[in-house]
Amino acid sequence: MSVIDGGLVAFPDKSFRLGIGNLQGYRPGTQLACFAETALLALAGCNTNICVGKNARMVDVDFVRQLADVHGFDVAEPEFDALDFSVHLTTGRPRTKALRLGA
Repeated sequence: MSVIDGGLVAFPDKSFRLGIGNLQGYRPGTQLACFAETALLALAGCNTNICVGKNARMVDVDFVRQLADVHGFDVAEPEFDALDFSVHLTTGRPRTKALRLGA
């Protein structure tokens, strides 16, 4: 089992990449949900954080979901074979065995 720190979102353009490694090594067209939310809010002209932390309001979650529908974003299926889970993608430190169960 592998653990991803956050959700994954499929962008409408399946070739979309951010740099050579597509930020954290996800396949083209896939990004972390937090980045996708930021992109959607920018497309809508919003300049505030609305779904930050564990106290996100459902009305804000619904708003972001509506933006995702309008712009063609969707939930992405993770491709675990495409990622190197031997190190933490953000810190570069080795992962613990607890995060590599079944690998």
